[in-house]
Amino acid sequence: MKRFDFFRLKKGSDWGREYLSRAPLTRNGSAEIKRAYRLAHGDRVVVKLRDGNLRSGTIGLRRSSQRVGDHGHSYDVASDLPVVLFDDGTEANLEFVDIEYDPARDPTAGET
Repeated sequence: MKRFDFFRLKKGSDWGREYLSRAPLTRNGSAEIKRAYRLAHGDRVVVKLRDGNLRSGTIGLRRSSQRVGDHGHSYDVASDLPVVLFDDGTEANLEFVDIEYDPARDPTAGET
């Protein structure tokens, strides 16, 4: 990928803890933290909306939780998922928009 390309994150779940990741995943289909695209709370990003318009915003976090079961036990699992906060007070879930690629945020930049 190169700068000004856009890509989409995919939602995954590890025993109820949700996360957003991008391809390529590991051979077993899971995300690998050392290959994570680096986005932090407060970072400025450019996203492409479904209608093709570009908007810039700030990364924020939204709490999500779900109840999961394992061998007859159930428990609540919470996750903080990133969203894009726009200056007009609206927001977009990063799962549903394309993010502008920045090689400085990508530890795998330059790999083939």
